[in-house]
Amino acid sequence: MRKFNWVLFALLLMISSTAFAENTLTNQDEKVYRYTITCGENSASERIKPRMKTTIYSGDTCTLKVVGVGSHTITNNQECLIKGKSLTCKSKVK
Repeated sequence: MRKFNWVLFALLLMISSTAFAENTLTNQDEKVYRYTITCGENSASERIKPRMKTTIYSGDTCTLKVVGVGSHTITNNQECLIKGKSLTCKSKVK
């Protein structure tokens, strides 16, 4: 199931007029995690439930921080994965 994060998208759309990257965050753990996406001085927070995948819209270079897991700098079109209390991100295969 995929969740489109309208609030985060609207916030980031107001922040910048640059093109937005569509990144994904998948939670393979059995725990709800809170995450924050920070682009420059602006940030937005959300939660991701167990076994869920969500789309994160961000600017060109932003920081994704998952509370209790870690953080990663994300760029255009990356797939991020929470698994075993660890966060990894890689470029999407085209």
